[in-house]
Amino acid sequence: WRLALIAFDPDGRGVGVARYEGKPGDADAEVAVVVDPGWRRTGLAAALLRMLEEAAAQAGVTRLFALHLSDNAAAGALLAAVGYGSPTVSDGITTVTRALQPVTRN
Repeated sequence: WRLALIAFDPDGRGVGVARYEGKPGDADAEVAVVVDPGWRRTGLAAALLRMLEEAAAQAGVTRLFALHLSDNAAAGALLAAVGYGSPTVSDGITTVTRALQPVTRN
């Protein structure tokens, strides 16, 4: 399963994208986010990640994980700020995870 959310500026230009992808039936999914340099530090990446987490939880994902280069302090700070924790480092790659609250369906 997979989902991507795209943010557009008022002129219709794409300025950010966040996505998750996982194997069908698996409760874990990988997330990634990228934002145009002119839109960084505006809260856009965090907002996209929060919306993506809601959608993932509704789809049955219970844990998200993200990978980033260990020397990418900005990525690490963003992910920590939105609740990703439990960092592990291997060969210069940091992996962080975030548990999602299950969504009860009526």
